[in-house]
Amino acid sequence: MNGRLLLTDMGFPIFSIYSQTNPWVSHDAKTVTLPYDSLPKIVRLHIVLQGGSANVPEMQTEEKPRVIPAKDDPFWNLTGIYKELVPDSPFPSELQELHKIGEFVQRLNERGLGESYEAKHAELIVDYIPAIRKRHELLKAGTLAPLPPASQKAADLLYFSTMVKLIQGLKKID
Repeated sequence: MNGRLLLTDMGFPIFSIYSQTNPWVSHDAKTVTLPYDSLPKIVRLHIVLQGGSANVPEMQTEEKPRVIPAKDDPFWNLTGIYKELVPDSPFPSELQELHKIGEFVQRLNERGLGESYEAKHAELIVDYIPAIRKRHELLKAGTLAPLPPASQKAADLLYFSTMVKLIQGLKKID
């Protein structure tokens, strides 16, 4: 099967199962049967276990298309955050053209390759940008308590060096 199975569950043993809010009848208290030949490409199951909630979370039958910010969107520019958090280190060249990774994700999705390893690796990089931005926002607001100076500097640098390593890894994929 070249598809995805997305599960949620609450409690134990199996009490009921819903697929896209419809009851799923192929199960007993311990086993769920997934007939390979009749499954859609994406299956979303909510498994209600004894004592769990039968309130089925909102389930979409298809993934929403990923929206990639435009090349000139400030989303891609991490220079200011980097200079603020790591002022004594040069801005890594790998981070200077982050928008190209977004364009790569978009091209793969347009060609039906959005589920490929390369696409998922690139999406991880794109998804890492908001994590860096949110951490910076929390530090500035004082919501995220700063670490002792040496540890704080190491943590700040680690966020960016991790992104650089993800980018270098993507470039090595044949």
